[in-house]
Amino acid sequence: MLTMMERMTKKGLLTRKKIDNVFHYSPKQSLSEVLKNLVGDFVNGVLGGSVVTLAIVFVMLTSWLRAAEPTRVFIFAGQSNMLGADAKAEQIHEFPAYRNVATLREDVLFAYRLGNGDQASNGWVPLRALEAFGPEISFADEVTKHVEFPIAIIKSAVGGTTIAYDWHPEAPQPGQQLYPKTLALIRDALQELTDRGIDYRLEGEDAFVEELANNSQFQGLTTDPISRRSASSEPESPFGTEYPNLDSLATGKWWTKRSKGQNPPPSLDVPRDQTIAFALYTIDQDILSVSAQLFPLMPEETREVRLEILRGNKWVQLSRKPVNYPGWDVQFRIQPWDASQQVRYRILHGAHASSEGTFCRNPIDQESIVVASMSCNSSRTTGMRPEILEQLLKQNPDLLFLQVTKPIDTPSTRQDGSSSDCSFAS
Repeated sequence: MLTMMERMTKKGLLTRKKIDNVFHYSPKQSLSEVLKNLVGDFVNGVLGGSVVTLAIVFVMLTSWLRAAEPTRVFIFAGQSNMLGADAKAEQIHEFPAYRNVATLREDVLFAYRLGNGDQASNGWVPLRALEAFGPEISFADEVTKHVEFPIAIIKSAVGGTTIAYDWHPEAPQPGQQLYPKTLALIRDALQELTDRGIDYRLEGEDAFVEELANNSQFQGLTTDPISRRSASSEPESPFGTEYPNLDSLATGKWWTKRSKGQNPPPSLDVPRDQTIAFALYTIDQDILSVSAQLFPLMPEETREVRLEILRGNKWVQLSRKPVNYPGWDVQFRIQPWDASQQVRYRILHGAHASSEGTFCRNPIDQESIVVASMSCNSSRTTGMRPEILEQLLKQNPDLLFLQVTKPIDTPSTRQDGSSSDCSFAS
């Protein structure tokens, strides 16, 4: 197994980190991708195609990689009901449906601060029913029946408190100041996971996660696991030392760089509620493919983008994907997709950035369609294209035909010696 993990590390499938003189291995890719890229070569090249040995190794790898799945962290906070003021652990056995929920859960991490702080775990401990317990006990019992990833619970609860006087971030001093105390509990607990080398994902509403990530009391601690992994692993020169200036305005510490030249491109440092530049989509039979282009992101910003569609009067999430670097783009693939319907969609980044559009129905039953041909953009004429956009909206085409190559900085020369500001793809 150690030999296999070293081979996987060299192939770029795993990362290796030394903590307390012990090497910790973590997958760079999802479980399915790791297994797909690895098992076939391993069986044929090392095991001689043995099916029996393949089954054994597959089980070992699957168990190990599942253990490396990010720990989902849930936050429980509130008053007496959350505290469980009238709950008694010794009476749980009287309720058959919950008879076993109070057993010590070595597989569930628990960090808590209760009352005025006289009951506190001071770090992570196995979950158990305390003298007073709340919904965390039955929650852990039910959730772990249906998921394979590990979970952890952070709990802050004080009975007889109010939002305005005790929980509000700007609560008056005589109150119990539970907001900063809860933040401190969360921060310390997440930091301990990081110190232990445990990858985690803080569950909850995206706006709340973004608030925690940007809160000054967290001093730069990022709660989003995609942000923690990707931002720290984005190299200054992603194309190598041979090409230090390639895409330099959008890589490394891009916010410190300034474009030069007679016709410099517009600034990439946009307002942070406008980080989504645009989106394109294609429909092929029952497959919907969506590409979203983002402006470069700051190190503390989330590296995750969400795709939602409007069902009735409610936005429903279809998918969440990580942002690719370099490139700052995101790819979604939805299958099966009903192409006979016209559906409103929006792409979201963080708590505030949003780009909305419409997935049009596939016009296969029409005798004719409207096609818009887009081509011949030059990097020498930077800026917005309001006239083109206005006409596109008027025409409302069924299909966009994109005939482009990369922008060029110098005119191309025709055979007759004349020049053109653009080149075309075949």
